[in-house]
Amino acid sequence: VGLVVAAAATWRIWERQIPGGRPTVAIADFANETGDSELDCISGLLITSLEQGTQIRVLTRGRMFDILKQLGKDRVERIDEPLAREVGRESRANALLLASIRRLGDAYVVEMRALDPLHDEYVFTAREQAATKRDVFQLVDRLAATTRRKLGVASPGGPPVPAVQTITTANPRAWDLYS
Repeated sequence: VGLVVAAAATWRIWERQIPGGRPTVAIADFANETGDSELDCISGLLITSLEQGTQIRVLTRGRMFDILKQLGKDRVERIDEPLAREVGRESRANALLLASIRRLGDAYVVEMRALDPLHDEYVFTAREQAATKRDVFQLVDRLAATTRRKLGVASPGGPPVPAVQTITTANPRAWDLYS
């Protein structure tokens, strides 16, 4: 009985090992509850922000669509939570980021959950707020920093990660048109 328990524990630990020391992260499309279509593509900003460091392997949207096509789902326009869970399991991602954005007065609030798609367990949650729509870019950078820290890959002495608005645009409408 002891050997079986030890083997099961070892298998579970081995299964959760991070390949190459970098966790793989998949990001679902944010549930946009603001009614503002310019914020429909905010998940792309988070992908871009997380890609700036070398600590995390991020599945691109193109790769996620390829995986869905392999699963027989080739007419997908939006990667919602159920589809993202399928992608996360198929790609053996260490974390699947699921988030929603809503408006509270003039402020924007993002609530994000990180899920282990292989075990259907929560890894962490995060909540960030932006005072205006233009501040959403800084909100995305804070979410990316939280993700790195919670996944244990943030290096305090490492090179700084550039702000997403310095590598893309600081205009939400321009980002919407680009993506």
